[in-house]
Amino acid sequence: MLFRSQGVGSAVIPTGQTDYSARIAYPSLLVQAKDTSVALPVYRDGALVAPDSGTYRLLGPSGTAIVTHAVSVVSSVATYTIPAASLPVSLTLGEGYMEDWSLVFSGVAREFRRTAALALCPLFPVVTDLDLIAEYQPLSNLLTTELPSYQISIDQAWKEIISRLIGEGRLPYMVRTPDALRSAHMHLALSKVFQGFGLTAEGNHYRELAKEEATKYAEAFNRMSVQLDQAQTGLVDNPMARASATGPIAINGAQPAGSRNYLYSRYGL
Repeated sequence: MLFRSQGVGSAVIPTGQTDYSARIAYPSLLVQAKDTSVALPVYRDGALVAPDSGTYRLLGPSGTAIVTHAVSVVSSVATYTIPAASLPVSLTLGEGYMEDWSLVFSGVAREFRRTAALALCPLFPVVTDLDLIAEYQPLSNLLTTELPSYQISIDQAWKEIISRLIGEGRLPYMVRTPDALRSAHMHLALSKVFQGFGLTAEGNHYRELAKEEATKYAEAFNRMSVQLDQAQTGLVDNPMARASATGPIAINGAQPAGSRNYLYSRYGL
């Protein structure tokens, strides 16, 4: 979403200047004591726009700058690898971190912000083309040189699930059972694949399949249960218990540092 005023994933620009959109699906996840690569693709008129240069700055929950460094431009995207030494174990785990990207386009600096969280390890998807084809075997015959994989649908479905978890108060990096998200992820990805095929003149069958898979996704998400590491020790809190995938999680029973109220008070977002 692009805001005219200060906001996450937006450029703060004077009226009359060119709008640029930063493509951001959810907060950046930084891994404690590990080299962590970050990137910010920026678009205009449907095309990726390469910055001339830029600076990346990471702010901690207190607003203190943790790292400030020039970006590299790789394949038209501003990137930077945060060294492990800049993310030491002494830093507080959780949300409340903020990325500031100052990127120069046509000689004019534009500011973008992206929220971030520091965690022990990221949550990763476990669905591939093989899973989609195993669920619906005719999909193997629909791959072509123009569509060699269903990865775009898989990626988009994953982004939507992570965004939904965050929107419902869950902190995805606390989930230690990525397989628990498999069913929901698979059905949402299938729904998106069938939606694409449903755009053709002979797409009635696929449109019906898309609806069926969307229903299965909703059911799978609602019954999804996960094991958590709220204490951020690298282990599940209780090996004998699972939690609903919906509803807020607090770190050690406290309000997460990255909560909406915290961001408003700290960064004015």
